[in-house]
Amino acid sequence: MQHFVSIQELSRTELEALIDDALVRAEAKVIHDTQLGHICVASLFFENSTRTRVSFELAAKRLGAHHVNVNLAQSSQTKGETVWDTVATLQAMGIDQLVVRTSTVGLPAELALKASDLKIINAGEANVSHPSQALLDLVTLKERKGRIDNLSIAIVGDIAHSRVARSFVQGATKLGCSDIRLVAPKQWQAKSADFAGLTFTDELAPAINDADVVMALRIQKERLEADDLLDLEDYRAGFSLTRARLDAAKKDLLVMHPGPINRNVELSDEVADGPRSVIQRQVAIGVPTRMAILSALAKV
Repeated sequence: MQHFVSIQELSRTELEALIDDALVRAEAKVIHDTQLGHICVASLFFENSTRTRVSFELAAKRLGAHHVNVNLAQSSQTKGETVWDTVATLQAMGIDQLVVRTSTVGLPAELALKASDLKIINAGEANVSHPSQALLDLVTLKERKGRIDNLSIAIVGDIAHSRVARSFVQGATKLGCSDIRLVAPKQWQAKSADFAGLTFTDELAPAINDADVVMALRIQKERLEADDLLDLEDYRAGFSLTRARLDAAKKDLLVMHPGPINRNVELSDEVADGPRSVIQRQVAIGVPTRMAILSALAKV
């Protein structure tokens, strides 16, 4: 594994190895290690983040790596420096791994091609890719369900603009999961090759009542165009995960959400904080998952 740019670029063997490593690390609950004491990791985030940014920083520190958080507001980007010149500068200073979040489609792949001495990690790319989130979601499922290949999984919400959904579908199908139900209002049903072979529906109940997992997605107001706007009350009425709606579902249904949550829009407080929810476990398992990514790249 030369870089971690997309789930699609990983082989099934590589993906399974990352999942297994993350599970071992999650069980061990290692707070500090010296495994990557010779490595320097930098984070370059062009978009706001809490979970992804902090968990990559914690992952690096728990592995003993040096970590640098590049503050864009205080960087030479404010003076007109290009992204590549910024990255080349970091590379010249001896940074080994670069964690990048961007709204520019294709930037992580471009950097991976140009940066000869850097390992590039995609921490979220526009609306097309979020591989580390997909990986931690798969790790969570493997931990809680013991399998992924024969699960029935419903993904509900703003699928058209969701990088999380795209990467998750790539990973789950690569691992043999064939029953993925995409539930969204008609204007958020993506016409994309990323979801080829999968069926969209705007009916929530039939999709979740016999599912093993339901993943609610954040309504991404920052990515919506005028034609995509939907009244929140209409969304709540048709698609919000509530206790009453989940009463008809399987008792062992898992409820997931990549965060941040718009509470009482995508799902109710009762569901978000209820016994079926693994949302906080997703957050917790994000650290050992990103430790697995950093470690795998350091071995190449």
